[in-house]
Amino acid sequence: HVKDILCRHGFRDIWLNPAVDVKHFGNIFKERLKDTFISGWRREVRSCSKLKTYSQVKTDFALENYLSSIRNKAFIVNITKLRISSHNLAIERGRYRNIPGSQRQCPSCQESVEDEYHFI
Repeated sequence: HVKDILCRHGFRDIWLNPAVDVKHFGNIFKERLKDTFISGWRREVRSCSKLKTYSQVKTDFALENYLSSIRNKAFIVNITKLRISSHNLAIERGRYRNIPGSQRQCPSCQESVEDEYHFI
């Protein structure tokens, strides 16, 4: 299992020649794992149509400032739900009813698709 992990992340030589500075290697390996994870995260976010808005507002894999600066937890929850499409707007309701995106109209104005940007 360890050998597979090392090989998968480009460290086959470490398995074959384990005489390395463990502390130095540990830091390098940790960075490689982090980079690999973030690359996979970006790829998955960009490929998921449900996360269209999220991929437009979330460009970095980091804690968002509003999560630690806003004290109103209900506000944080609602902003987060809006960002990750965990809400009850027509754009999301229509997804589960197989309604084409262009037909997920705003119930208030009936002129635009009710997505996160229209709602705000």
